[in-house]
Amino acid sequence: MAVAISSLQYSGAYGQTDDQALLDKYLVEIERLISENNLEAARDKLAEASSANLRDESLETIQGQLRLLENLNASTDSQPTSSSTAQPSSENSKLAAVDLLDSLRVAMENGQLDQVRQFSDASPQTDSLLQAIFDGYTAMKVSVSDPLADNDNQSFSATLEFIELTTRDGNTAFPADAWKTLNLRVIKSDDGGQKIEW
Repeated sequence: MAVAISSLQYSGAYGQTDDQALLDKYLVEIERLISENNLEAARDKLAEASSANLRDESLETIQGQLRLLENLNASTDSQPTSSSTAQPSSENSKLAAVDLLDSLRVAMENGQLDQVRQFSDASPQTDSLLQAIFDGYTAMKVSVSDPLADNDNQSFSATLEFIELTTRDGNTAFPADAWKTLNLRVIKSDDGGQKIEW
């Protein structure tokens, strides 16, 4: 597939303004709190950013991350010791998988390849495909199916479908059959959370 070499760039709603500086400050602080697992404080900071009328796709992505982490924590705290009730089909585990897959979809449509990689445990082939797509197109629309529980493997499966893409000259393009749909598997990550394997 012939693609442009330059990286995919999305123009945000803000220029280099005081709002952008304030937004960046909130984003750094919220991500620091999340990394320290201080989710309540991160949620408060996110609320502050919203009340300051800051609107940005990055805030939406972080809100999805917070929901995911809160659901994971709730699932861990509430799980009984019986192995029969620790199946991934439990409501909390499925909600966490849905949030993770939705965060992936938002990151894909917002052109945030770094975020996509943060959520993912991608094979070299998938990672190369993603790099080529993000390099070659300026926007995309994707859909992700509802996750299905695979109790035998303690995971969830789903399908990501590319609906349409926008070329650098502004035309609408459609995916080739070879990569129109990709299989996703939500698995447990090393830190006890979840990642998307594809």
